[in-house]
Amino acid sequence: LRGLEAKFGMEKLGMSKFFENSNHLRMADYIPAFVARLSEAFRLAGRIEDNAEIASGRKTVSIPPEMASVLTSLFAGLLSSHLHRLCEATHSLAEICSNFESEYTKSVRAKGKLVFDDIPKILSAPDNSVTTLLLEERLDSKLKHWMFDEFQDTSRAQWKVFKNLVDEAVFDDSKERSFFYVGDVKQSIYSWRGGDFRLWIQTPQGLYIYHKYGGTFVLWLWLSTTPPF
Repeated sequence: LRGLEAKFGMEKLGMSKFFENSNHLRMADYIPAFVARLSEAFRLAGRIEDNAEIASGRKTVSIPPEMASVLTSLFAGLLSSHLHRLCEATHSLAEICSNFESEYTKSVRAKGKLVFDDIPKILSAPDNSVTTLLLEERLDSKLKHWMFDEFQDTSRAQWKVFKNLVDEAVFDDSKERSFFYVGDVKQSIYSWRGGDFRLWIQTPQGLYIYHKYGGTFVLWLWLSTTPPF
């Protein structure tokens, strides 16, 4: 890269210095504005395109094809090394969490010492699928209406427990069953324990079903915010 910089008169743009001071552990302490724009171009296109026009101050610099190929390889290598390091770190953390979960199950849950957060984890665990199906069948036969308050604080683990039951109610052709939920995304304060306000919009029984069935199955109550429809 340094040779190409000299060849095309680009020594002052700081590209070589940036890559020399970057490695798989961290980026260079200083990132020149031109390199930052190059990085953004790589992010958007997955490569530095031949003759790409990159702003440099008040001027625009055209990247020759020969240099574009080298820059693409350097950015790809840097990105790959960082992703590899992050994957290794995540894998190690996953092993620690898995070991803790196994020990906690044997030492606490197996003895019946459950806390509230254990219940959705047990009901949504893959190895409890048969038990969960039997429970869903019993609840589905008895309950026709599902009502959720403070829905913005529902966690994905909790929603996984109820989703199949809600689906049965929503798609019941008899129109004798319902799903009703109330919430305010501005009051979502329990993300620290898994609450995910994005479920409000992502829940299929929300926007999609409201329009499809005109509110027959789902009653949408949107508080303090503008409805997304």
